[in-house]
Amino acid sequence: MQGSAPNQSKMSSAKFSDFVLCLDDLYNLTIRNGFHLPQKKSSAVNEVMLYNIIQGNYWCPKTEEIRMKNCVKAPLKDVLIDKLTALCLEKSLNVAWIDAQHSPDKKWLVTVLATLNPGDEIFKKDYVAPPTRKRLRDIETIVLPNEFFEDMPKSTSKVKARRLKIVSEAFAAEKANRLKDMQKAIYEEIVTHEERLDDIKQMMKAKKMELPNKNK
Repeated sequence: MQGSAPNQSKMSSAKFSDFVLCLDDLYNLTIRNGFHLPQKKSSAVNEVMLYNIIQGNYWCPKTEEIRMKNCVKAPLKDVLIDKLTALCLEKSLNVAWIDAQHSPDKKWLVTVLATLNPGDEIFKKDYVAPPTRKRLRDIETIVLPNEFFEDMPKSTSKVKARRLKIVSEAFAAEKANRLKDMQKAIYEEIVTHEERLDDIKQMMKAKKMELPNKNK
């Protein structure tokens, strides 16, 4: 499964343009040559990523290498990316095309993780994904010395006093972080839903193609 540079030959831009005129063509060319790519609409897919995969500079699994494992509910995408990049680093597989701004879809991450490490915890029968987001009150934003609250009793004040500025600022930061987490979670849900719709459309298309053959 180690990535290696293929045998190469040069061609003119005119010759190359006979086959590839746009990103869609480059994406399809890569798939036709056996690579298991993320969804085209994922932020990881771009011209640089595809060209370097074809050149053998970046690693991406071939379809024939893919191994499927069941995962009822996967953890957050960030967790999957951390797991995958750590594995690739260990196996000397260059996935520099994956970073905070360029991430594959969740389905691809789970599938490739199953291929590289089928024994990972997310594929175990008793695995339960951790909560997707922290409660607002649990988000930590106020920084103080470690020993500052050691052996300190909790406040017993029952008077509704004016809130301290440091608390107000921290609360605002926590709320902003929570909203960002919610926005990210909603986006991932939308992408997952769109992927399911794509799968259903492909199934329906395949069934329509089967009908004429049965009538014959």
